[in-house]
Amino acid sequence: MDFFKLIQSLDELIYEVVGWLLFYPLTFWRIIRSPMQTMKLAEQELAETDRKQFHDMVAPPLFLLLTLILLNSIELATVGQNRLVTSDRRFSALIGSDTSLIIFEILMFSILPLTAAVRLLRARGAPLDKLTLRAPFFAQCYAVGLFVLLWNAAELVAENQFPLSIEAQIALRVTALVWLFLIEARWFSAELQASPARGFGQAAIMIGQWLAILALVAILLP
Repeated sequence: MDFFKLIQSLDELIYEVVGWLLFYPLTFWRIIRSPMQTMKLAEQELAETDRKQFHDMVAPPLFLLLTLILLNSIELATVGQNRLVTSDRRFSALIGSDTSLIIFEILMFSILPLTAAVRLLRARGAPLDKLTLRAPFFAQCYAVGLFVLLWNAAELVAENQFPLSIEAQIALRVTALVWLFLIEARWFSAELQASPARGFGQAAIMIGQWLAILALVAILLP
């Protein structure tokens, strides 16, 4: 009986993994085409039963994880290990493998949707707990996924060092930050039912808080 349960579990796992090949690009296209609608949909999906949740798209935290794994795999295939690991002694002491690098990036980039979700609840004056935090965190994982793609693409451009790589890297990083700021401003404005000016203010505070956390982590590295 246990053997058949194991086979059934493997069937479900294989089906789920193969499904990512279809639903991951479809989810990415939704975010590019209509980011606000996709983020709102993420919140609505949480009200469904477990079996119906995200039945036609990749769940937000998993989407962010798969994006980081995909980008790391492309980097390894094209340029090898990340230059921060190979050239920075502090990172080399903390991160000794590609798996450790992925875990580190997941933690750093996951702080961004967490910061946004906490900022929203504080602005609403809502209680901060796992139940209230879940919906905005899930919605933000979709926005952060596209930001991560643009940000890490800039890193890949810099490491490949082709002609105009510096200009291309700067352009991609600026595009990533501007896109993140604009989508966050729209999201805060819509979620708080407030003016665009308040949305811009909340987005600026949130991104500033995230950057401050990253700076603190960099200072505290051994």
